[in-house]
Amino acid sequence: MLLSVLLACTGEPTTAPEPPAPPPDILLVVMDTVRADALSTYGYHRPTAPNLDALAARGMLFERAISPGSWTWPSHGSLLTGRWPWEHGAHFTTAADGALRPSEDLQIAPLDPSVPTLAEQLSAAGYRTAFVSGNPIIGPSSGMARGFEIARVARGDAAVVAAALEQVQADDGRPLLLFVNLFGAHAPYSPQPVPWLADAAPLPGWLAPYTLPDGSVRLFNGEPSGVFSFIRGELDVPAGGLQPVRDLYDGEIVAVDYFLGQLAAAWPADGVIAVTSDHGEHLGERGLLDHGRTLYPEVTDVPLVLYGPGRIAPGRVSEPVSTRDIAPTLLSLAGQGGGPGLLAPAGGPVFSAAWMDPHWARELGGRLAADHRLIVEGDDRLIVSSSGETTMLGAPEREAALRAALEAAVPPLVHSGEAIAPSAETEAALRALGYVEPETPQP
Repeated sequence: MLLSVLLACTGEPTTAPEPPAPPPDILLVVMDTVRADALSTYGYHRPTAPNLDALAARGMLFERAISPGSWTWPSHGSLLTGRWPWEHGAHFTTAADGALRPSEDLQIAPLDPSVPTLAEQLSAAGYRTAFVSGNPIIGPSSGMARGFEIARVARGDAAVVAAALEQVQADDGRPLLLFVNLFGAHAPYSPQPVPWLADAAPLPGWLAPYTLPDGSVRLFNGEPSGVFSFIRGELDVPAGGLQPVRDLYDGEIVAVDYFLGQLAAAWPADGVIAVTSDHGEHLGERGLLDHGRTLYPEVTDVPLVLYGPGRIAPGRVSEPVSTRDIAPTLLSLAGQGGGPGLLAPAGGPVFSAAWMDPHWARELGGRLAADHRLIVEGDDRLIVSSSGETTMLGAPEREAALRAALEAAVPPLVHSGEAIAPSAETEAALRALGYVEPETPQP
């Protein structure tokens, strides 16, 4: 009867609305410690990332993605919550009574337990959630994997991918959120079968104290470490002497990209893939090695590609964006609100922050004994230090306006947090990776 009335009123048959598309499977891959300018995707002269190149050609490439932090802990906190580091709380801290402290060398505040995570929100929406990481600092015992049904750390990217593919195959009818951290580009740098290493000369003599039996280079070796000696200007590195380190780092990126290709090939054709990095790496620029503690482009500018046939229009975005917006974007793609995020960038400034690392501050002083805040707007960026130092990269006449915008958006950095304890396994892994310096034998 109702249909007859409708036909009589309109004179045309009615059709039922299209049912909503089912929520997509979502793969979020972090290529740990990969700076954007080391990728062929971003114009690097070596073919370091053919699999990321292929995703970018069919998806949405963000030419200027800025991480809100310059090392693992704050950056992953933002990736997994959509909040700035000064909102989610995970960063270096000097608050001795409120820190995760594997040793005197590493003192960090935990992720605020009141801040909802991407995994918690998608789990509540009916998603199956799994987390596989090659980076132990964000493992289950740290609290960073909160909300994931399955959360584990695997040693080596081959094991990470194998564990991740197990989750892809364990389909139970629910859509899947799978987070994967590929850790191969993080130090130590191991030799890979890439053309530029095939006929490479032996490593120079100055690297001998930092070379492991398998040919890997670990600049955190030594007492003091090679990293600290280099930053102090005490390490006798000849002109061009860091090129072998760069060659190894580039080779590690090729290996990481290979494992990304394995994940992408196994992902459902109608699923969503987001690929980024948590931070980059200093390779001698500005007298620095390693990452964290500063906010120069080498550590803040990271890759970002979104791919999802029928859901994400291919193209390139040239304006600066923050990787903080990955979480709300994925929520939106899953039909859970969150706003368009990266799918419709707002076009305003983006920010980043680096809290002082108490250990590095004590050992190195100077610019490493201060907090730093960054604003990027258009082609200009300004870094402001708590010591009063400023670094303007761009048009000098814009410094005052950028400073005002930075001060309005990013509060002075606070050192605080509630204490949590890492597992013995996590502490050992952090020590092996250089997050914690080797113990000095007692007499």
